[in-house]
Amino acid sequence: MSDQDKEAYFRIGLTILLVIIGLFVMMYSGLLAYKEYNEITRQSIPSLTSIEDLVSEVTPIILYYGLRLAFLSVMVWIGSILLYRGIQLMMKFGGKV
Repeated sequence: MSDQDKEAYFRIGLTILLVIIGLFVMMYSGLLAYKEYNEITRQSIPSLTSIEDLVSEVTPIILYYGLRLAFLSVMVWIGSILLYRGIQLMMKFGGKV
């Protein structure tokens, strides 16, 4: 087997690996987002009378879900980059993968 064949097999393997990892990260992010969506209930949102109590009770909830959303956004971003690079490599080989 020549060095050119070894390099071609390596690139094909890398392409498939990038696409699989990208799809996995995207599906896992969607699953986590769906799980978080189902956990939000009316009981988790407090109904208080004074504005001070409302702000002090809602701020941690907003921070919690904001950090979760930021984490999921980064995961989707990374997954889309991996998927894009894998498809780009696949197009470079003319679909011979």
